[in-house]
Amino acid sequence: MRNLLRKLPLRWKLALLISWTTTIVVTLSALALYQYEASTLRDVLARDLSATARMLASSSAGPLAFNDRKDAEEVLHTLRGHGSVMRALILDRNKKVLAEFRRADVKAETLAIPDVPGYRIGADAIYVLEPIKQAGDELGSLYLVSDLQRVNERLERYITVMGAFIVLSMIVSFLLASVLQRTVSGPILKLSETAQEIGRTRDYALRAPEHGTDEIGQVIKQFNLMLEQIQMQNQAVQAAQAELERKVEERTKELRHTNEELESFSYSVSHDLRAPLRRISGFAGLLEASLGGNLDPEQKDHLIEIKTSVQDAGKLIEDLLSFSRMSRTEMQIMAFDMSEVVNEVVEDVKKDFVGREIEWIIHPLISVTGDLALLRQVWRNLISNAAKYTRPHKTARIEIGYKKEANETVFFVRDDGVGFDMQYAGRLFGVFHRLHGAEFEGTGIGLANVRRIVVRHGGRTWAEGKINEGATFHFSLPDPRRQE
Repeated sequence: MRNLLRKLPLRWKLALLISWTTTIVVTLSALALYQYEASTLRDVLARDLSATARMLASSSAGPLAFNDRKDAEEVLHTLRGHGSVMRALILDRNKKVLAEFRRADVKAETLAIPDVPGYRIGADAIYVLEPIKQAGDELGSLYLVSDLQRVNERLERYITVMGAFIVLSMIVSFLLASVLQRTVSGPILKLSETAQEIGRTRDYALRAPEHGTDEIGQVIKQFNLMLEQIQMQNQAVQAAQAELERKVEERTKELRHTNEELESFSYSVSHDLRAPLRRISGFAGLLEASLGGNLDPEQKDHLIEIKTSVQDAGKLIEDLLSFSRMSRTEMQIMAFDMSEVVNEVVEDVKKDFVGREIEWIIHPLISVTGDLALLRQVWRNLISNAAKYTRPHKTARIEIGYKKEANETVFFVRDDGVGFDMQYAGRLFGVFHRLHGAEFEGTGIGLANVRRIVVRHGGRTWAEGKINEGATFHFSLPDPRRQE
C-alpha cells in the first residue's frame, strides 16, 4: 500500500488524504452518535417500562390483597399488546408467584428476583421490579422482563442510514478534494515540470511560475533564485571554457611549431653534426696513417682521445635522436611473453660484458600488452645499467622479477652495485642527469628514455638505492582492462 501511494501523482495523494481524513472523522462521529443513541433508546425503553409497571402494580393491589389469582392474571394479560414484554410476575411478600404472563415465544424458566426495586438494563433485556402497595402497606411486587428488539431494530436502521451517509460523504469529500487540492498541487506540479524540462534541455534560463507568498511560493522563489545563480555560473564556466579552448588552441599551435622546430633540429643534428664528426674522425685516421711510427706515445694518446671523443659524440647524437623520436613514434601494441624478452636482452648484455662474473637471478615473468620494441629497449637500458654499475664487484648479483599490485604489474631490476644517494633519486630519469663520474660510461639519456617509454604505456618509474649497497629500478604497466 505504501509503495502504491509513493507512485501516485501528488494531486491524487492530496485528494485521497483529504477524503480519507473526512471519512475517518465522519465515521468516528457516527460511532459516537451510535453509542449515544443506543444508550438513550435503552434508557427511554426502561423508563417507559417502569411507568407500565407502576400502572400494573396499582391494578394488582386488590387481587394480591385477596389472593385472587384469576383477577391477577387478567391484570397481566393486558401486556399482550406490549410486544416487548417477555415475562411478568405478581409476587406476594414472600416472593411467591401469584400470577404470571409469558409471551408465546418465551420458554418457562426460573427467574432470579432482585431485592432492590427499580430497573436494570442488561445486555439483552431490561428488568423492572415495582413494589405493590395498598394504604402504604407493601403487599408484594411486580416483576417485568422486556427484550431490546425495538431498540435493536432502530439501531439497525440507524447503522444503515449512517453507512449510506459515510459512503456519500466519502464520495463528496473526494470530489471536493480533487478540485480544492489544485490550489496546493498546482504550483508544485508546475515546479516539477520546470525542473524536468531543465534537466532535459539544460536550459537554466527557464523559471517556475511564481505563486503567492506562502511556503510554496517561497520555495518557488528560492528555486528561481537558484536557477539564476546556476545560469550565471554556467555562463561563467562557458566563458572560461571558451577562453581555455582558445589558449589550448594557441598552445597546440605553439607545440606544433615547437615540434616542427625539433624535427628541423633533429634533421640538422643528423646531417650537419655528423658530417663534421666524420671529417674529424677521417682526418685523425689519415694523420695516424701518414705519420705512422713517427708519433711519440703522447701524440698517439692524443689521437686515441680524439677518436674516442668522436665516438662518444656520435653515440650522444644517436641517443638524442632516439629520445626526440620516442614521443612521435606510433606504438605497435601486441601481447607477448615478458620472460622471452628479458632472456633475449640478458643474452645480448652478456656479450658486452664478456669476462665478468655475474649471478643472474631471473624469476618467471608474465605476458603483457604493449609495444614489444619499446619495452625491449626499457629492459636493455635497465639491465645494461645494472651490469655497468656492478663492475667494481668481482662477482656481481642481478635479480629480475615482478609483483602484482591492485591495478598494475610492477617489474624490477635489482643489483648489488655502487648504488646512489636517495636524495638525488628524482634526478635519475632526467636528460643528461648522471649521479656518477666518468668512470662509468654513458650519455645520461638511457633512463630518460625508459621513463618516456613507460609513461607512454600508462605506467610509472622510480628507483631505490643506497651508496655501495646496490639499487633497484622499478617500472609498472597498467592492467590491460585499464588500458582499454
